[in-house]
Amino acid sequence: MASKRSIGTTNEYSVIDYLASQGCRVILHSFSPFHSYEVDIIAYDEGTLVFVEVKSVANKGWDESNIAHLVNNLKRDKIRKVALYFIENSLLPYKDVRFDVAFRNGSKITYYKGCSL
Repeated sequence: MASKRSIGTTNEYSVIDYLASQGCRVILHSFSPFHSYEVDIIAYDEGTLVFVEVKSVANKGWDESNIAHLVNNLKRDKIRKVALYFIENSLLPYKDVRFDVAFRNGSKITYYKGCSL
């Protein structure tokens, strides 16, 4: 049986492929400037800097209407801190910043743009 981390990494690469198919350019994968603080994917989408959280959903009966509990307040705070660190230390030009969440359930990817953090 695959480890939780290897499943997560596989799902992140699936989302990277998805983003590339949508015309996004992936800048970094598993960016972790602080211990236990990580952003799964940082991408560039037509001048917008995009921070993506990837969640794996193993439950086949999963209901997409209740996604908030999968990215809790602690995780949101960590994503904000990493994003701020990246923005302050990057020389990349950008017009806007966006936070997205991708869910992978089996082979299905459900992607939400512009989630509030």
